[in-house]
Amino acid sequence: MRVYITRHGKINLEVETFFCGRKNNNDLNFKGKEEAKKTGIYFKDIPLDKIITSPMKRTVQTSVIIEQENNRDINIFEDSRLIEIDFGVFDCKGNEEIFQKYKKEYEIRKENKFKFIIPEGESYEMVYERVKDFFHEIYEENNSLLLVTHGTTLKLILYFLTELSLEEIDNNYVYGNCCIFSFDLEKQGDNFISKSLLFNYLNHLK
Repeated sequence: MRVYITRHGKINLEVETFFCGRKNNNDLNFKGKEEAKKTGIYFKDIPLDKIITSPMKRTVQTSVIIEQENNRDINIFEDSRLIEIDFGVFDCKGNEEIFQKYKKEYEIRKENKFKFIIPEGESYEMVYERVKDFFHEIYEENNSLLLVTHGTTLKLILYFLTELSLEEIDNNYVYGNCCIFSFDLEKQGDNFISKSLLFNYLNHLK
């Protein structure tokens, strides 16, 4: 199976906002729509059996624009397992505000981001488990799929599909809006063997 993965186009954020999860359900802004259009043009000659998107507004809009720019009828399906992490009490807040209000939780999370469950929210591990469940369910050997998701969920997909450590994924790369990843996947028992074809590709946006 060949899987393409992209992040949604740009939305408007408050300058101080760092944790953007589920509470910010804004439309794509002008730049975000242009990014989605350019991504659609990139996929114009690439066979896609379907597009699977997070159900949030910014990812659905990105998916629809990509499909429209293709001039093809590509079915779009929503799957809640691709939704952004639930940042709970951290959502729509910056590091400074979180450190002041939730200093203890902030420090504990820094020590083990994978396991720590944000109050009223999720841990990285919880996102990883739903991503893992998603891939096992949707795998079909000859399919070519495009997944449209979010920054943190994208990181946990990469953690599942690659041999990179979570620290490498989390700290060494910046995943811009409408960046593109591509993998060839082969399922062997309960495991996936993946070959990376594109990693954090952004040239289509120039």
